[in-house]
Amino acid sequence: MVKAQEIHYNNMAKLISQNIKGRKLVLWGQNAVFNRFLNKYKLTVSFNIAEDDGIKDDTSITFEMISKHIGRYYILVPSTLRNKNDVTKLKALGYREGRDFLFVNRPRTIIPPETKEYSDIYGNVVHDHSGAKIILSPYAFGAEINIGEGCKVDKEFTITIFRAGSAKVNIGKNCTLKSSAIRVYGSGQITIGNKGYISEGDQFICMDNDIITVGDDLLMAKNSTIFSGDGHAIFDLETGKRTNLYELGDPKGTITIGSHVWIGMDVIVLNRASIGNNCIIGAKSLFKGDLSENCIAAGNPARCIRKNATWAHSPFAEVPPEIGLSGLDDLNEDSDDENG
Repeated sequence: MVKAQEIHYNNMAKLISQNIKGRKLVLWGQNAVFNRFLNKYKLTVSFNIAEDDGIKDDTSITFEMISKHIGRYYILVPSTLRNKNDVTKLKALGYREGRDFLFVNRPRTIIPPETKEYSDIYGNVVHDHSGAKIILSPYAFGAEINIGEGCKVDKEFTITIFRAGSAKVNIGKNCTLKSSAIRVYGSGQITIGNKGYISEGDQFICMDNDIITVGDDLLMAKNSTIFSGDGHAIFDLETGKRTNLYELGDPKGTITIGSHVWIGMDVIVLNRASIGNNCIIGAKSLFKGDLSENCIAAGNPARCIRKNATWAHSPFAEVPPEIGLSGLDDLNEDSDDENG
């Protein structure tokens, strides 16, 4: 069994144990692997729903029987996702998802842009003041997404949570989020500060247990990528062990970007990266490593080409922004940040 499936099954069994409250556990389908996790939480199956509504033995009950005794049974569907009509049937009888019945392999959840607050029985919570499109994995459990007030969001901006885990996404206030994407796997974590500008085609990709942290006043030009992982599993042939899966907080899976950082067009920033305040990463650069404050880096691989530098939002600025400020004071109506 893969780790993601094990985490998911464990979360579901734990949720059942919290909600069953003395009721009889009824299975609607079979999954021998999941039964092991039921045993872990001392959960005993009392009945199976007969698919043809005919009693086969003393462990079988019909759908009609559970419809007449709401409050006596907790319904569990452990196999592959069933027809939506089954969900409709249960809800029509008054059964509530999570509290009275559970689909172990549920569909992904698409949260409409007009939804400002969202929470579910699986512990997923969204506080969205922006109108972003948010997609939760069928296995998300305890995910948290917060988007600050005053953010301006294009309709194509999307946050997607993949695989099992408790992902975290926190975006500060007054950010501009163009047609771009944030993708978080497992228990990855992304934090973006206030007043950031993320352009068309940009993407943040955070792998399981990795952490991406960005300060205030990020300027990220078009088609750039912040990617904390490798995209595929890598193994050592001698030991057979995976070499690129890290514990939460391991520096090998961490990207840290300071405040007032300008990332040019078509840049890729990889894991094990640390970029100081007031830095510039030149267009089409591939960056990985450490960059001190007030530096300009460019190239593939990127290296520091100038120290003791800073930048202003306006292309017509005649003086540098004050050190320590966000630099937004120099932004005027003539500037066009998305050109990076």
